[in-house]
Amino acid sequence: MIILNLDVDGKTGRSTVQKLDGVEYQVDVFWADAEQIWVASLFDAAREPLPVQGRALRHSADLLRSISDPRLPDGALVCWDTSNRQRDPGRNDLDSDGSVRLMYVTAAEKLAAGVVS
Repeated sequence: MIILNLDVDGKTGRSTVQKLDGVEYQVDVFWADAEQIWVASLFDAAREPLPVQGRALRHSADLLRSISDPRLPDGALVCWDTSNRQRDPGRNDLDSDGSVRLMYVTAAEKLAAGVVS
């Protein structure tokens, strides 16, 4: 499992480059003030948009689930509330001292757990 280091820290958005199952991706998150939610978009290494664009970060929801595209990683990209309150991230929850983390569960970990997308 990989914890994506977003370091939002009061900002309304952040971009990070991560290797997910050995392939480099860019993950962008930003705060949608009107909806009061964090949303995420995924890009390949050449900054080409992938089919994950503007998807709401919801507790335990896999952003990659039910999207079929060979360019996407085979694991799961999941937002998790570490406070055990099982809530979606609020405005400050993705800060480095916040309670919510964006995590990548590798394809091997999904397979070992018997999770099927």
